[in-house]
Amino acid sequence: MTLKTSGIRIINAVSDSSILGFVQQGLFDDWIEAVADKPLTCFLQEYVNSTYASFYTTDAPEILIVVQELRINERTLTATQKAYLRLKAMVFAENANRQQYTLYEEASNRDYCRY
Repeated sequence: MTLKTSGIRIINAVSDSSILGFVQQGLFDDWIEAVADKPLTCFLQEYVNSTYASFYTTDAPEILIVVQELRINERTLTATQKAYLRLKAMVFAENANRQQYTLYEEASNRDYCRY
């Protein structure tokens, strides 16, 4: 099922968005902070717009995504590298009268791992 939308708006409700997590860098895998290169709301909104703007239609409701938690981490072990992204968000769809939103889906504690 494809959900038609006229746009996606991001609201940042992450309690601490200054640091997204930690990643390893360099020959000795030193830990460094993973941070966005601009305020998190702007970063996420620009990403969503550049990725999904071509799918927007004018005759559809707007989607509102409230990001509650967003964390990344990476771990390098002998001959392996593991990373994960933790996302907790609520997705709302605009009503037909375009004056209020209703809960569409709650993505709670979804972990995405890459090995």
